[in-house]
Amino acid sequence: METPVLKRRACCRWSCWLLTVLALQLTARADQIIYDDALENGWQNWSWATVNLANTSPVHSGSDSISVTANNNPTNWQALYLDVTAMNTSGFTNLAFWINGGTGGQAVLVQGNLGGTAQTPGVQIGPLPTNSWRQVTLSMSALGVANQANFTGFWLQAQGSSTVPTFYVDDISLVTNAVVSGTNAPESNQPLDLRRGVRNIESAGGFEFHHEPVGRKQRDVLQLADQCA
Repeated sequence: METPVLKRRACCRWSCWLLTVLALQLTARADQIIYDDALENGWQNWSWATVNLANTSPVHSGSDSISVTANNNPTNWQALYLDVTAMNTSGFTNLAFWINGGTGGQAVLVQGNLGGTAQTPGVQIGPLPTNSWRQVTLSMSALGVANQANFTGFWLQAQGSSTVPTFYVDDISLVTNAVVSGTNAPESNQPLDLRRGVRNIESAGGFEFHHEPVGRKQRDVLQLADQCA
């Protein structure tokens, strides 16, 4: 005779197996993580500003963000510069990131790089928000790097001829429109845990995964499944 305890254990094993299968499906997502608590996928920090890649406050998600302090002068406007070995951008549509202005009001120029050369005119963003996060999504076309084989990164250059107040950047990725089979679950109004990537749906009695790109936060989902085994 199956006891309630055995039923709960069987249900837990089934749920953990389902979590693992769904998490493995998500790893096929084609978006490329650039930064989520650390630089990923071969990206490097080539900045010529005062940059902290492990800033603990404020953060958009996870435990760390990037802080950028530009000690500008009339002949040196400083920037957060993230570099990568030359890659093809034909599969990507946008550069996406979250930005926080701290005291706010800064102007920032975003420029893509091909073969180490900045593409003009770039895209101006700002004024940056005060003590809050704003998502920025810029098309690869607007950055002048769409469908190119020698994309080598981008920079966020603080505008102005004197020191610019510190701003913060988090959750940076190259975005593609590719869709992974089997991940088109209906949306829900239930709270979303972006750190774990799991939404608890009480009415369904199960889990729905938030389909974020592969990176440190998504690996947390895999670890969660492993811990249930």
